[in-house]
Amino acid sequence: MDYEAEQIVLLFFPDHETVQITSTLYESDDKIFVTTRANVLGQESLHTESTDNRTLSKRELGNLVKRSAFFALRPLSSLPTPWGILTGVRPTKLIRMLLEEGKNEHEIRHILQEVYLVDAEKIDLAVSVALEEMNHPQNRNDVCVYIGIPFCPTRCAYCSFISGTGAVATHEEYIRLLLLEIKRTGEIIRDLGLSLRAVYIGGGTPTSLSPTLLEKLHYGICTYLPIYDTMEFTTEAGRPDTVTPEKLQILKRYGTNRISINPQTLHDETLRRIGRRHSAQEFFDAFAMARDIGFTNINTDLIAGLPGEDFPMFRYTLDAVLSLAPESLTLHTLYIKRASAFRQSGNLFSNVPAVTEMLSYTYREATQRGLKPYYMYRQKATVGNLENVGYSMPGTASFYNTVTMTDCAHIFALGAGGVSRLLLPDKVVRVFNFKHDDGYTRDFETVLKRKEEFYKIKV
Repeated sequence: MDYEAEQIVLLFFPDHETVQITSTLYESDDKIFVTTRANVLGQESLHTESTDNRTLSKRELGNLVKRSAFFALRPLSSLPTPWGILTGVRPTKLIRMLLEEGKNEHEIRHILQEVYLVDAEKIDLAVSVALEEMNHPQNRNDVCVYIGIPFCPTRCAYCSFISGTGAVATHEEYIRLLLLEIKRTGEIIRDLGLSLRAVYIGGGTPTSLSPTLLEKLHYGICTYLPIYDTMEFTTEAGRPDTVTPEKLQILKRYGTNRISINPQTLHDETLRRIGRRHSAQEFFDAFAMARDIGFTNINTDLIAGLPGEDFPMFRYTLDAVLSLAPESLTLHTLYIKRASAFRQSGNLFSNVPAVTEMLSYTYREATQRGLKPYYMYRQKATVGNLENVGYSMPGTASFYNTVTMTDCAHIFALGAGGVSRLLLPDKVVRVFNFKHDDGYTRDFETVLKRKEEFYKIKV
């Protein structure tokens, strides 16, 4: 019960050191009761939930505890809770489970509203995404490869990403070792007879590499992995100031067919505030450059809730980006990591009602333009308890992104910070690389040894 109550505390009080909460389970008069007592800086609240069901499943008992904690804490906090007691990174996981149990859409909507206390707009979003996800059943013969490049031109003020720019020599050594890991992974994929469905090069900022190293990386990928023309091949070109015609030509030449160019916002004063050194115009230039070179599947990332931005500012950014007709749009709600410059400085301000309006406006505008939500996830301590959503035009959704939310294929994650996911018959097993690039390069033999874990999936 402590875990369930703790999850609800985090909804209302992300920095919950001032919260005292106790939940008590007991039986009386053929009913099961959970009473939660909450105290926040001397203010107290009490709530009791009960049920006639004497044979509760683990999920039902957890929900009873969560509801008791939810109603006890709600009078003591001003934070909105649009997802009710539906906690966790993957809101659609429950919906897929209910569909597999034979529930129809009407029954699921009723459960989300009455049991989990989810707002109507979020129910629409979650059901829409879950139905898209159901088009991808688990296949333990499929694999995606993630390749991490842990370098950025600058560190954003909301991010705690470990690596900065990195010296050229650091880049060179990292890529040298990464190619060895890619080579070994390709051998394992062939040994196991797996079908490679997608390659995703992320970071960090892959295009912060020099053209020489970027080409060396892509040449190695095409040499060592079983790449084919029609598979999904994504390279993040996230920072517009790292995008050049030469780099885009390299990506195109080696088969990248999906890229991400991320303005985050189109207001230069905000970009300076959050530690990004590109301008809004550089984003427009990079996007046009990519179109001219022939990229027909471009994603753009935006962030709702950036400090100093109100709804009209966000609306300007979204409308301008949508006017470019990107094939995908990913909207992140501001999440300030613990080790970030913003959190360390106490600069955590955001207008929650405005951020809520930003997400609602994005849903309306994106769907009206034919972009459907296809993947979604949540993070603890996100502004307004809101979500991150990926939208795409029909036929352009990222299979790799879907896999990260549904476990419908294995993920072999390479490079610093990589976390592989192996689909075993009875569980999902994670295999971790070293988190930081210096640990990765210093103890690379251990990285290669851990690749042998991939053979666990052989049936």
